[in-house]
Amino acid sequence: MLPGYPEFKEALPASGSEIAALPKEDRRSLKDMEGFFYEQYQGGLHARRHHALAWIMVQSFLRGVHYFNLDPSGGWSPIPADPDRPRAISPVIAPRYQHVMGFMNANAVGVSTIPIGNSPMSVADSQLAKDSLDYWLMEADIPTQEDIQNQVLLTEGTAGLFRYLDPFRQTVGLRIIHGSELFPVPYDARHPSECDGFQIASIVSKGWLELQDELYERQTGPRPTERMGDAAIDLPQGMALDLPQVGSGLTGGHHKGAMALFTYMKPTEQTPGGIYSCMIDRKIYRLAIGIDQKTGQFQTSTVMPYGKVPLEIIYFRKNPKDFWGTSLCESLIPSQLVSDREKTYFLRSTLNNKSVTWYDQEQVKPTSFTDDSNLF
Repeated sequence: MLPGYPEFKEALPASGSEIAALPKEDRRSLKDMEGFFYEQYQGGLHARRHHALAWIMVQSFLRGVHYFNLDPSGGWSPIPADPDRPRAISPVIAPRYQHVMGFMNANAVGVSTIPIGNSPMSVADSQLAKDSLDYWLMEADIPTQEDIQNQVLLTEGTAGLFRYLDPFRQTVGLRIIHGSELFPVPYDARHPSECDGFQIASIVSKGWLELQDELYERQTGPRPTERMGDAAIDLPQGMALDLPQVGSGLTGGHHKGAMALFTYMKPTEQTPGGIYSCMIDRKIYRLAIGIDQKTGQFQTSTVMPYGKVPLEIIYFRKNPKDFWGTSLCESLIPSQLVSDREKTYFLRSTLNNKSVTWYDQEQVKPTSFTDDSNLF
């Protein structure tokens, strides 16, 4: 590990091991790891707070909710309409998003190959390679993943391309990770090349947690002492600064689940196979580290082949000295705020005075948009 990082024991259990039955010394080292990973996650939440605010605003505008509040804890709620104080909604972000999205999706993903040489074998090999890659594009549903990727890049500015082994289809799958779910380790890293690992935070359902318990029981025989399904709690379905992509644009409603934190650490001299862990709240339930005594392979071989983190970070626009990028929609927020406020003043002047009163947009402060109680 790098200086300043805790030293994690290589003898800690692998994924599927009974962590609760560890000796006291190993449990103490595991607690250090839990504290370190959770500390990095909390630091990442603070580091990207201004981005999270922008992500919530963008999601609200795209869903047609232009007037809203954020409470001190980061919770989001719409401001009810007042018939006596009409508010204007100006189409700025949504049309531009749809326009650019069409251009990006028009670039279909495909494969083209060129034979090396003029021999019949070269032509056959080239065609075989094209057929194989075309089959993978269809099997991994890459066109759908590309559409999701473009949505994430235009709204959050950062996306992760996560590769995983699909044992059912016996191929490599691809999943798009939202920028709002990505966290660097260390949390103050300014570029993916500076990271020693990555964290993915995601809301998982109670059914998913119970499935992990069932898979554990199938692989090992006995039931786990501490079941992941027991960690499920009532989670709100509205958006918040911690997970802006959660929610449908409305408040209210709960579902059973938990916040899962998946950590992938790059190989080091002490841990040549890297580290993988799955935490629920502040507790590690699954961990892969060290050598499997039965197979002689690294415990992380199934989740981190060749000891590499199966994640690539891409950006819409990379900011200097900032791990998270800026999206198209985020850059249009000031224009959206000014346009909404200007048209609201125009609308109220027309209704109240039966005449037109122009409002000087140079005097509009976008930062006060959600704080003007007189306007809303």
